[in-house]
Order: sequence, then structure tokens, then C-alpha cells
Amino acid sequence: EGKTFVTFIACVIRSYLLNRLSNYLTDNSTSMKKVFSQLSNITILSSQGGYRFTKALTKKQKQILSAFNAVSDIVDSVK
Repeated sequence: EGKTFVTFIACVIRSYLLNRLSNYLTDNSTSMKKVFSQLSNITILSSQGGYRFTKALTKKQKQILSAFNAVSDIVDSVK
């Protein structure tokens, strides 16, 4: 039962991601694997002054995050 539930949740999440990224995937002729590869390079450090990126977001990362309307929210929360 537990494995079935986890599989169901994974399918729901994958469906949501595909739905949100469908335009980006077709416009850029890319795959989900490449999208995850791009997003896995984002690193945020926590310090006394708050959070900060270890590197600036790339153009591709901003495009991917914009599919979720998240670019401004993420950048504002990290400042």
C-alpha cells in the first residue's frame, strides 16, 4: 500500500510539472531530464544576514522558473 501511494503522488507531481513546463519543453526542444539538470545547479546558502545564491541564476533557469511564476518570488526571498 505504501509503495502504491508514493507512486501515485509521484505521478501527480510529474503531471503537474509537465503541465506547467509544456510550453517551455516544446519551445526549447528539451526534456524533463535536462530541465532537472538545469535546476539542480541552483544552490542557496543560509547565513546570519539571510539567504543568498552561490551563483546567479542563468537565463535558462529563469525561464524554467518563470513557468511556475516563481522567479521574482525566489529572488525577492533570497535578498
